[in-house]
Amino acid sequence: MRRMLLVFALALVAPGTGATQDTVLDTDGVERATEPPRDFGNLRLGFGTANENGLPVICLELNPLTWLAIEGCGTGSGFLHTRPGREIAHFRAKGRFYTWQLDQGWLSAWAGAGLAELEVGEDRPGLKVNPAAGSTAAAGPEWAAGAQWIFALPSSFELVVDGSVGVAYIPAAGRLVDPQDRAQPFAGLSVGLGW
Repeated sequence: MRRMLLVFALALVAPGTGATQDTVLDTDGVERATEPPRDFGNLRLGFGTANENGLPVICLELNPLTWLAIEGCGTGSGFLHTRPGREIAHFRAKGRFYTWQLDQGWLSAWAGAGLAELEVGEDRPGLKVNPAAGSTAAAGPEWAAGAQWIFALPSSFELVVDGSVGVAYIPAAGRLVDPQDRAQPFAGLSVGLGW
């Protein structure tokens, strides 16, 4: 899977038309974009420290505004696989509050809040903040912060790397079939393509 992603990324970086952006020549005569590429959405694969089922994390991010994103991250339990195991799915809004132009791409800092679902067994539909004792999943609020690097690729695509840290508070975590702590810290890293 890693080789396939690397080959796909290298194919996109090959010389081509590039993403549509306003550009200027810098003092070295190199053409540079004056603003980051408009990323309307991206699909990324990666890992999360809160997951113990051995599957990669899949993140889908949609950006209705340049500074606002809506994101869902998880292993796809319940519709892509039925492998049981401890994992946390994240559903959050992310606000970009500062962007730096780098020699290669753009780096944005973001902060987010949303809902996290902690699963310790077979996935069942729905998000329940106060499930019955002995349930396999419970949800609660989460807060996160991170950084996202975007690099313009040919054909109006972008290479996107996103890193995050945060904590979820799951009030019913102690009543799950496999009791857990209420505070659930997490960190994640994912890489993918934007458009």
